[in-house]
Amino acid sequence: MSDGKTNLMQLMAKRMDYLGDRHKVLAQNVANADTPNYRPSDLRQQNFQKAMQEANSRQPLALTQPNHLRPISPQTTFAVDKDKKPYETSLSKNGVVLEEQMMKMTQNQSDYTLNAELYNKYTAMSKMVLRGQ
Repeated sequence: MSDGKTNLMQLMAKRMDYLGDRHKVLAQNVANADTPNYRPSDLRQQNFQKAMQEANSRQPLALTQPNHLRPISPQTTFAVDKDKKPYETSLSKNGVVLEEQMMKMTQNQSDYTLNAELYNKYTAMSKMVLRGQ
């Protein structure tokens, strides 16, 4: 049932992957809060409009033989940004500010929860349409 356009469920899954990866990076920052010379990192923010344009501009490969395998979509890796100028550093030159990391983790968790709720609502709406209610 794919017409070559981006599926909303695929975008939501990609967003959840991004938020999961961001959580790992932020947790690593917190875990290294006492490591000398450690610089915190974060993932670059996703650009929804750019993602939509890229996804809709891809031309699917044509299957010329019935025994050809379908192409596998490439795995997305998210770019990690190192903080060049940390807000503050400790005497050991550690740039992790726990309060800042906790605020980022809280925002990340609320974004993940919102995305999961939207995913559930979309699934429930699709099921309701399929049942004819």
